[in-house]
Order: sequence, then C-alpha cells, then structure tokens
Amino acid sequence: YLDTGVIFERSLANRWRQTLEPRLTYLNSPYVEQSDIPDFDASEATMTYSQAFSHSRFSGNDRIGDTEQIALGLESRFYDTNNVNRWTLRGGQVFYMKDRRVDIDGDTGDVVDDDKRSAILTSASYNGDTYTLTNNFNYDLDQERVDLAQTAMKYTPDSGVVLNLSFSYVYDEDDDEMTKQSNFSTIIP
Repeated sequence: YLDTGVIFERSLANRWRQTLEPRLTYLNSPYVEQSDIPDFDASEATMTYSQAFSHSRFSGNDRIGDTEQIALGLESRFYDTNNVNRWTLRGGQVFYMKDRRVDIDGDTGDVVDDDKRSAILTSASYNGDTYTLTNNFNYDLDQERVDLAQTAMKYTPDSGVVLNLSFSYVYDEDDDEMTKQSNFSTIIP
C-alpha cells in the first residue's frame, strides 16, 4: 500500500487560506481463496471519496478483498481568518488494474467485478459555527447514471441540542437492494 500526497497553500485576498492537495494511492492485495471461511461480520463498504483511499474493500475481518488499483484525488480546503476549515471540496476516481475475485457471499475465485474504473467520486462540505453540511455525489461515466447521492446536516446550537438530518440514495441493479433512506436524530439535554 502506497499513499502519497502533497499540500499546496496560498493566501486569498479576503485573508482566508486555501489548500490544494493532490493525492495518489497504489494498493495491491493479491487474491487468496476464502471460500471455506465463514462470513460473520464482513460487509462491502459504500464507495465514497474517502473509501477510495482505504486499504480494504470490506469492513469486518472475514473477507480480504483482492485488488490492484490506483486512486487519484484532488482536495481543496478553505480556512477562514481564525484558521477554521470552512469549506472542503474533493474529487477523485479509482482505476483497477485487475478484476476482483473475492465477494462477500458464495465462493471466491470467479470474477465478481471487472470494472476498469470507479464512478467519479465527489464530496463537498461546509463547517459553520453551529452546523455542518456534507454532500457526496458519485457519477458513473460508463453507465451514465448517478450511483450515490448523500446529504447530511448536523445542527448544534449552544443549548446542547444536537439535530441530525440526512438523505441517502445508493443505486443497485436490483430494485429491492436500491437504497433511498432518510434519517433524523436528535439529542435534547
């Protein structure tokens, strides 16, 4: 696993600061037969900009995903005059050198994913004084469709109240597996 990046920084006219952060990772995890290992807690992680730079395709310990891939990304952060990160903009893509043969369920060994590249992975977030807003958006150029759209807001006024709102859409070829989910949670002291 090789993870490289560099940070460029400049001052803006309004005394804010901006960074430009190109990033490249190379991951080579060879195929290992895992058919005889029971699956207790492994799950496939949702592909987002952050997941593109992870060293594992699955969460849990029951499956080790095989892959040889390069992930490219570009991130920019904007800091206000108090050095608070207000805006973060990110975009990237994963390029696969080999087909993947390990899957969550069933036998491993057959090709389960032969895509040559991921969707375009983007993320934008804003950090206010009492709230944060985060959006993730993935667009598959090969299939010409939105694979993922997520938005989340967290509101935390000084009173100790916490309010979370989110919506998530995750595409799946099987309509029964497609995710369209809204969440609401709160903490009231």
